[in-house]
Amino acid sequence: MDDTQTQSKEIIPKLEMNILQRAGNVIFYPKEYFSSIKDETDFETPIIYYLVFVFIPTLLITWTSLYLSVTFSFYKLLTLITVDVVSYVLFIVIMHLFVSLFGGKEGIINTLKSVIYSTILLIPILIIFVFSALMPSASLLFGIIAVIIGLYGLQLELWAFERLQNISQWRAFFAIIFAAIMRSIITSVLS
Repeated sequence: MDDTQTQSKEIIPKLEMNILQRAGNVIFYPKEYFSSIKDETDFETPIIYYLVFVFIPTLLITWTSLYLSVTFSFYKLLTLITVDVVSYVLFIVIMHLFVSLFGGKEGIINTLKSVIYSTILLIPILIIFVFSALMPSASLLFGIIAVIIGLYGLQLELWAFERLQNISQWRAFFAIIFAAIMRSIITSVLS
């Protein structure tokens, strides 16, 4: 066990954390947290984390915007749910491909954990966008705050890949950029 894993075991003593403890550790102790979950093989916990911190907030904001529109229908909501889940799975696969190309050898589960756990900051960004739509006069301020939170979210993802896939932050950065470009290309072709 290396020095980083020893430190992470001291700061984060047990893996039997609830979802809120995991979210707090991702935000406040990201390096130690990602080191502590590297050997975790549980697939259920990242999926629950995804549902609580990514899928449900996205669903609520989408439902709210659809409900406020005149043409709301259940089928639009169902389509958005399906597209969201499918595109997230596709993005994980694409991300793993590029992480592997840039030297990551720890498997797709660690890529899944890297992406899912580092998306905790998606909630405040979504809330900021809702408020900026409601208060257009403060949209510049909300935009600046969203960019700052987004940059920290990117750093969380870099730390996650560094700890869970054993690649440098530069390699992780390029893997993230190329995966985002590939996802954009695929999305535009399918649209």
